[in-house]
Amino acid sequence: MMPYTKLTLVFFALLILFAMLCLAVSPAAAQTVVNAMRTKEIPAIDGQADRAWNRVKRVKIDIPGEFTVNAKFAYTDTHIYLLFEWPDKDESLNRMYVFSDGTWKTERGNEDRFNLFWSINNSIAEFDKQGCQIACHKKKGEDEGSMYTNGPNERGDLWHWKAQRTNPLGYADDQYVTNEPETTGDETTGRRADASSAGGYADNWDAGKNRPKYTVAQGKGGPVLVQAKATPVGDKTRFADGMRLPREVLEKPEGSRGDVAASGKWAKKKWTLELARKLVTGHDDDVQFEDLSKTYYFGISIHDNSGGSTHVTSKVVELHFK
Repeated sequence: MMPYTKLTLVFFALLILFAMLCLAVSPAAAQTVVNAMRTKEIPAIDGQADRAWNRVKRVKIDIPGEFTVNAKFAYTDTHIYLLFEWPDKDESLNRMYVFSDGTWKTERGNEDRFNLFWSINNSIAEFDKQGCQIACHKKKGEDEGSMYTNGPNERGDLWHWKAQRTNPLGYADDQYVTNEPETTGDETTGRRADASSAGGYADNWDAGKNRPKYTVAQGKGGPVLVQAKATPVGDKTRFADGMRLPREVLEKPEGSRGDVAASGKWAKKKWTLELARKLVTGHDDDVQFEDLSKTYYFGISIHDNSGGSTHVTSKVVELHFK
């Protein structure tokens, strides 16, 4: 019996040691490591992977249980460039009003969206282990939680690309995230728009008259209405049945809110999205890539035809500059 007993003890000791090692390495194993490569050839930010990306290694970022995002990262002395590709069976540009039977109604549907969420100055505790999820707060029974940080000194930087509201003007909505959620409409969130001196999209709705504020000069209208080409709706304006107008009027923001250049193209059932931003913007509501020897952590969330209720999220991703 003695040899068997010793063998059993050795077996259990090894089993315990193996379990401890698994626990020790699990946080790192859950992360995706990506490298930004220095480049001399600057990619055009147009939603097409041109030859400037050919020498940059592709990495795969897993969206657990859903799909994989193909990504590339490059930088120069002044800017960082990012390329993402992900599957989507439909291009969703559905934030529209429709005129039917003499009344304006909100059409069903929304838009496709893509988010990059960074911890500013590594201020968000546990972000390097949990990523976006650390800022997602769900109450019992909720499918979608509210987004906010967990303390007054924690701030996040959110690059929020929207297929209908920002993409037509070539930018991603630059936002920051605080620990103070506010309720606007049906959304409670700690997200705030970065500072801007002008521009940004605005609601295209006159609540007092129960109709859109702006229309197009002619035609039936499409998913994009730029402020510079918008025509105010007057009491004598007439609309044909089936007329469609966007829920927002678009104008590119000036200032910190417009820091992130972005362009996405949908083709062959996938999105290709390119983004670019200065490494150092000088704005306190942005993540600053000042020290290229440091690791920067981010998370991705992707919304398919959604205003917020449906999205998929990556685990934490760590970025290194090579």
